[in-house]
Amino acid sequence: MKKILILLICLLPIIIFTACDDKDDIRKDIDDLNARLDALEDDLVDLNTGIKSFQDAMKGLVLITDYSMDEKGNYTLTLSDGKKLVIYSGQPAGEIPILGVNDAGNWTYTLNGETKELTDKDGNPCPAVPVDGKDGKTPTISIDSDGYWCYTIEGGEVQRIEGRYNIANIEKIPGGIFSSVTVEGNNMTFGFADGSTTIPLLGGLNLAFSNVSGELTSVTVAKASSITITATSTNVDNIIIDQTPLKVNLTDAASDNLTISAKGVAAGEYTVYFQIFSKEGYRLIKPLKVTVSE
Repeated sequence: MKKILILLICLLPIIIFTACDDKDDIRKDIDDLNARLDALEDDLVDLNTGIKSFQDAMKGLVLITDYSMDEKGNYTLTLSDGKKLVIYSGQPAGEIPILGVNDAGNWTYTLNGETKELTDKDGNPCPAVPVDGKDGKTPTISIDSDGYWCYTIEGGEVQRIEGRYNIANIEKIPGGIFSSVTVEGNNMTFGFADGSTTIPLLGGLNLAFSNVSGELTSVTVAKASSITITATSTNVDNIIIDQTPLKVNLTDAASDNLTISAKGVAAGEYTVYFQIFSKEGYRLIKPLKVTVSE
């Protein structure tokens, strides 16, 4: 009996220390989770602000008035409501839920290579744009107390995103909701995991130059001669042509309305700048390169 008692007494410190180690591990896990959630909070605010701003641009409630690109290929968009929207050149590595808009105009998320529609608790899809007179809905991305990705549709019930890899990772949170962005002419195309959406800059404000051969960015005119092409305006309320040695005349005709004369101008390279304004007062500068040949 004494031997058994001695053995139990000897084991008691081990049991106590093991229990303490378990509690310490649990406490550390909780602290790590709380620290991770705190660190993610600011990123989630930026992410959800980006979702709302992009949806407003799709619906035409705000316009993309300007943009700039840094050395890493990331874009910063200026919106007509004064907000800035940062679009990163690509998503970080790892399995994270990436939002998108499918061909039906509904919000989707892609996780672990599988794309699903965001739905409310009744299974109804979440439209990104107005459909049948009903306004689009804005999803909000969040992380629950257990560290899982979740979403809410305009104040509705919080729903956990499905999937085996739905635990949020602070190193893998997306910088934005886009996988890519490209600018071509007066349009910006936003790429998602399952498609893309194109939004015209300044609500489509544009001035395009063309002739029978197609769209032009430059023309050639012989010295002491002139050339006539077509300038097509979209959502343009007023046009100002910057001073130039060339003689430039633009009329309201539907075609063959832009004449450029090189009379009295030396041979060389010139650029004519057209300042176009929308009725809201937004300005876009459209250049046309002109080569004056001998």
